[in-house]
Amino acid sequence: FDAVKLINSVKDGAIEITEEDKADLTELFNHFVLDIMGLQQDKSSSDSSGLTDELMELILNLRKEAKSNKDYATADKIRDVLTEANVTIKDTREGTTWSYDG
Repeated sequence: FDAVKLINSVKDGAIEITEEDKADLTELFNHFVLDIMGLQQDKSSSDSSGLTDELMELILNLRKEAKSNKDYATADKIRDVLTEANVTIKDTREGTTWSYDG
């Protein structure tokens, strides 16, 4: 979450990073997503909806876990970042659903 905050600050122009820092951050995210989490898109398929569904399930589970731990700041941050990306989430008694409004 600290890295996301940093990325958003760079994107908004609040801070600047060097090309070396950008490369380090890219390497860190690639290591986390590809090596640690094992997520890789099947390059033989042009349909990424399965990956998208899996990633959204992971994100929504992290948000649910944050809420159950009463870490409302993290849960709200996840919701806010998804909203900025045109993803709407709806909490219901049956669970949480999402839709892309882009």
